[in-house]
Amino acid sequence: PEAVRASYIAQMSTVPLVALLFGPGLGGGLSKFGLNMPVTVDGAITLVSACLVSYYLPETPSFLRNRRNKTFSSDVAADIEAPRKVTPLSFEVYLLGFSMFLGGIGFSALLSSFGLAMLIRFGFDSLQVGFTFTGQSLIMVAANVWAVPWCAARMRLGQSVVLGGILNG
Repeated sequence: PEAVRASYIAQMSTVPLVALLFGPGLGGGLSKFGLNMPVTVDGAITLVSACLVSYYLPETPSFLRNRRNKTFSSDVAADIEAPRKVTPLSFEVYLLGFSMFLGGIGFSALLSSFGLAMLIRFGFDSLQVGFTFTGQSLIMVAANVWAVPWCAARMRLGQSVVLGGILNG
């Protein structure tokens, strides 16, 4: 429903932030056992997750419907799909997507250079950088869980996009 959509999107966007919350601290700790240990553990977790998702995640109804139609259709006319109804998207949705794309590029640049900057400027080792990332992630999770729904309840979508773009940089 429209009334809770912003809250659900904010909660779903918290999932990668939760990964950022625990990942750097754990990775920093694992790096004390060797610099390849965080990558090895991440690879193992990703492989197990992919296996679990492929086993437990059900197929979408549209995929099952298309597969059933292709399996049981016998004449060529049945293979031609009916035109699909496309819901038009507003300009604000495209603006939000572009803003998120640019934010992702900026955030990736920040992540890739932050550890090196902390080492050069403050002498931080990998564990200290990991805990710093964990603190930053806590702030970001709090913003998504509390600030985004608060803004969504008081602003239109376009205003929220502009405010988020300004705050993200």
